[in-house]
Amino acid sequence: MKPGVRVRQLTQWVLSAVLVGGILVVAWHSSSSNRSGGNDPAVSRRSAADSDSPLDEDDPSEQRSLEILSMPACVELERSLRRLDGARDTLLKEAADGNAETAIQAVREYQQAVQRVREGVERLRSRLTPDEYNGF
Repeated sequence: MKPGVRVRQLTQWVLSAVLVGGILVVAWHSSSSNRSGGNDPAVSRRSAADSDSPLDEDDPSEQRSLEILSMPACVELERSLRRLDGARDTLLKEAADGNAETAIQAVREYQQAVQRVREGVERLRSRLTPDEYNGF
């Protein structure tokens, strides 16, 4: 098999995998939005935390939300998600450049980043109650 054909096949495989992953994320996000009545609690908490509006310190749910966001497992998961974005960008760039060796290395880095995110999600899930996790 010629190297050009192999690179094209690898590129098609990578782009297909990214597309399927994107579809799954969108489907998961829309189903979680539907379950929560269209509100995304994480977005609401983030926008409240990012805005200058004072928090209702008497509201235990807001306090717990801030505690969750500051948990080491949550902070590490956010870092892992940023690394995953970077690995995805690198993978797409390397696949487009057509160098099979660097594309294969980028695939490995992407797979490792996905695994770190999975581990982070499980770590966070183990530290939250089912209701908190579903709402988060």
